[in-house]
Amino acid sequence: MILLSIFLIFLCCFVFQSLESPPKLSTIAPLRFQNAGSKFKIACFAEEGQKPFEFEWRQNDQIISMKPYKYQIDIDDDTSHLAILNLDAKDSANYSCIVRNDFGFDSQTTILKVKGLPKTYYSIS
Repeated sequence: MILLSIFLIFLCCFVFQSLESPPKLSTIAPLRFQNAGSKFKIACFAEEGQKPFEFEWRQNDQIISMKPYKYQIDIDDDTSHLAILNLDAKDSANYSCIVRNDFGFDSQTTILKVKGLPKTYYSIS
C-alpha cells in the first residue's frame, strides 16, 4: 500500500511537471543563401512545451512588423512561417524566431545572405 501511494505521488508529480514545460523549437539552418529578387521562406516549429504558444519574428533583434508586399507571417497552433518577398541586399540579416509560453521561451536564429542582383527585364522597342 505504501509503495502504491509513493508511486501515485511520483506519477502525479511527473505528469504535473510535464504539463508545465517551456517551449523547445526545432533547429533551423544557421545560414541561408538566397538570390536577390526571390522569395525567402522559413518555418519555426515548437516541438515541445505546453500550449498556447506566442511567436515573434525579429530581423537583427528588431521586431518584424507586417508590411504588405514585403513580409508575410503565418501562425498556427505550434508553427510560424516567415516569408520575405522580392529579396534585395537590405534583407541580408539575422532572422530570429522566438516562441513563448507561460513557462519560458526558446529562440532560433538564421543568417540570410542575399546574393546577386535581381533579375531585370528590359523591353526592346
